[in-house]
Amino acid sequence: MKALIIALTLALLPAFVIACNDDGGTTTAPVANDEALPDDFPVFEGLEFDGGGVTGDDASSTFVGAWTTDASADEVRRFYEDQLQNGPWRIVDESETPNGTVIRVEREGGDEPETGVIVIREEDGKTIVGKEVTKGIPKVNTGDDEDDDDGGATGGSTPGPQPTPGSVSGLPADFPADRVPLPADATVETATGPSENAPGLFLVDFRSTSEPAALKTYWSATLTARGWTATGDLGGATNYTLTFTAGDDRLSVSAGASSTGSIGSITLQLGD
Repeated sequence: MKALIIALTLALLPAFVIACNDDGGTTTAPVANDEALPDDFPVFEGLEFDGGGVTGDDASSTFVGAWTTDASADEVRRFYEDQLQNGPWRIVDESETPNGTVIRVEREGGDEPETGVIVIREEDGKTIVGKEVTKGIPKVNTGDDEDDDDGGATGGSTPGPQPTPGSVSGLPADFPADRVPLPADATVETATGPSENAPGLFLVDFRSTSEPAALKTYWSATLTARGWTATGDLGGATNYTLTFTAGDDRLSVSAGASSTGSIGSITLQLGD
């Protein structure tokens, strides 16, 4: 059975969330093809585009996509290691992780910074290739310089009051809120549901008055209680991505600090 793994790909490529900024200037949209990938970025022959999205603000733009191929992960890895030796894009770091090979790259000679991440892993008899390419420098609001009314910094690593599940408006009609309940203090900013080009895919951007550390505790406890199995924890206490699976379904939830609590996103890919 072939299932799209966009949720996992976006989780492994966290700039899709880090690009968010507290001014609300970030836009996020799914895409039906990989035309947003730079023309000179290497592409393994025979990759089938599964889906992805583009996010951006006034300082940067980021494309994230997921592809599959019948070729082995070793063959795909060797291709990128070879292609990224002499072209404009060069490898700056390569590492093996439980989620596959992670190759970090940058483009030389551009007018503004261009960086990328390639994730290569095998799953269900297929090789999954995830790519993230960012042009510019994404805005990051860590909350370290924001003071609350008591003179303390917001967005800290110590969990504040714990959020609870609630009924949140603005979600697609078929979003499974019983399985992925947003906290009651969440406000949905953008949300998209499945389409012909991305069946089973939900993307949700939200804000919460809870601090990131409190949300992290909330997601871990709430999703585990609803049958999800935690598979990854990338980042720290104030900017992170958590990944989960339940059968063929893939889920990632991310959050970063803001002056009013947290900004976050949900990527849910329901299996075939």
